[in-house]
Amino acid sequence: MSGKRYNKHQLVPSRQPNTPLPQATEATAISSRVQTEFFSGPVPPPSLLARYNDVVPDGAERILAMAERQSKHRELLEAQVVTGNVESQRRGSL
Repeated sequence: MSGKRYNKHQLVPSRQPNTPLPQATEATAISSRVQTEFFSGPVPPPSLLARYNDVVPDGAERILAMAERQSKHRELLEAQVVTGNVESQRRGSL
């Protein structure tokens, strides 16, 4: 790539109106591809989960264990909330 570089504080000169564009001497093709993947939740999709083992020894197993611990913790908290709501209703308080 050639040409001048401009920092973000300089103005880039624009082409004058009615000035013809220079003729290209050969055809140039430019293409680009952008691929984006998203996932939600504590466990990544299997294709990505398998690659964690390449970076961290037993990385996939550690992620699954973390998800299991988090799920168990959330279920315990939800059970406490339900029990507390039942007790509040039994006493007639809100």
